[in-house]
Amino acid sequence: MPPKPILSRVKTRHLELLVALGQHGSLRRAALALGIEQPAATKLLRGLEKVVGRPLFVRSPRGLKSNGFGDVMMWHARVVSEALDRAQREMDRLAEGGPQRVRVGAVHSAAPFLIARAIARLKRDQPLIVVEVSIDTSNNLLPLLLSDDLDVLVARPWEIGPETGVAYEALIDERLVVVGRAGHPLAGQDGLILRDVIDRPFALLPRDSPMRRVLAPLFRETGVEAPADLVETASIMTIVALLSESDTVAVLPEDVARFYEDQGTLVRLSPALPAVMGAYGIITRHGIPASTGAEHFLLAIRAVLRALGEDAALIRS
Repeated sequence: MPPKPILSRVKTRHLELLVALGQHGSLRRAALALGIEQPAATKLLRGLEKVVGRPLFVRSPRGLKSNGFGDVMMWHARVVSEALDRAQREMDRLAEGGPQRVRVGAVHSAAPFLIARAIARLKRDQPLIVVEVSIDTSNNLLPLLLSDDLDVLVARPWEIGPETGVAYEALIDERLVVVGRAGHPLAGQDGLILRDVIDRPFALLPRDSPMRRVLAPLFRETGVEAPADLVETASIMTIVALLSESDTVAVLPEDVARFYEDQGTLVRLSPALPAVMGAYGIITRHGIPASTGAEHFLLAIRAVLRALGEDAALIRS
């Protein structure tokens, strides 16, 4: 007969003790946080080790130190605890008459190509889910995901290391392009290179943005660190408005440029830039179950990508 699932044998108090041990690092402080005596915490821990059939901590005169099994159990206990807390918040919101909500962060590139389409699809199927969208650069958005101020992020993995605690799934790779207003004097001039436009007025994302980091060596190849006549802003709308009022040029992600080209607002100028930005994709907190709203949003993204198929040029070069 197979053993009973661990869920039927582990008590809520076991999970609370594991979470407290992970937060406080000692049995004494964990017991204090739970409002119980240390002998009761010791008995609770021994009962848990009996349930899972393995020692979770190494005992020494200095106290407890978790082994590999203990690390696994503490991590999953925290995941279960956070998931239940999120479920409680969602139910409280529904009980108060509030809607389900999903908080989405995305880089500028993803907004016209993927995010808008995914939201439209989500609202068609789940019209009562409220969607909050934050558009910014990857380096500014990732901390919001890690602090649980965003549910899901569509961004580039620039700031992700093995210790970050997130899961990343690459979706789309795209180029950067040089653009100007419709009717720009350089429009239609073939064979231009970046050096030919470096003396023009430029509008760019801020200097600490991932895009500027990858542009820096390209500018240095022209003999400058950055264009001298420069406006820096994180607002794509401001860049587009400035371009429409002057002969300023800008470097934008290809999908953003295509959106405004289709509107007749911008034209692509000929300087070709290498594919230096890399892919962007879905970033979530590793091991943390998605909220109901976030799960619906992720389903909508995947449905959009399936519908686009090869036309989406997924992970294109």
